[in-house]
Amino acid sequence: MPSKAIPPTGIQPLEPDALDAFLAHLRDHLAENGTDGSPFFQPAPRGASRVLDDLGAAFRTGLAVPVLEAGWRRAWVARDDAGAIVGHVDLRARREPWTNHRCLLGMGVRRAWRGGGLGARLLAQAEAWAVDTGSLAWIDLEVLEVNEPALRLYRGAGYAQFGETPDLFRIEGACLGAVWMTKRIAKGSDAKVGPGLQA
Repeated sequence: MPSKAIPPTGIQPLEPDALDAFLAHLRDHLAENGTDGSPFFQPAPRGASRVLDDLGAAFRTGLAVPVLEAGWRRAWVARDDAGAIVGHVDLRARREPWTNHRCLLGMGVRRAWRGGGLGARLLAQAEAWAVDTGSLAWIDLEVLEVNEPALRLYRGAGYAQFGETPDLFRIEGACLGAVWMTKRIAKGSDAKVGPGLQA
């Protein structure tokens, strides 16, 4: 069992040359979805660990896109003392037009590293970066209603639930709803937004 202590330098931005290792981490992480008594954290059957090619392409392209432009993404990875990726968080542009003052959050922590505060550290890293842009006012996310550990993490970090879609997914005989949450990270004129937009 690894130590759950991540060194201070262990959370760093995802660089393009680490994408292959990152996608391998995502495959391994997805293989843990809903297994060994843990809740589903992705709307996919157990053992469906394949990372879709379009997801890899979205990261490869999005990391190079300037923030506020369509398709941008930024990600951070947590590494253990040996350099292996054990957790991640990413922010990305929303697809709808006129929403460049908001972004979507995704994250995951490998099973052996859960419960030690790594999720909170990753979340704080992404939020601090978003605030520093001076352009983003809200962070939005979607989480499965059965994923109580994630719900506790987000609620504890100040995310508010604003909607729920019951029975959104039916996977392996289970009806899984989705919860929609958001957090305002800039108030009023604190966010520098484009013409015609208000934070």
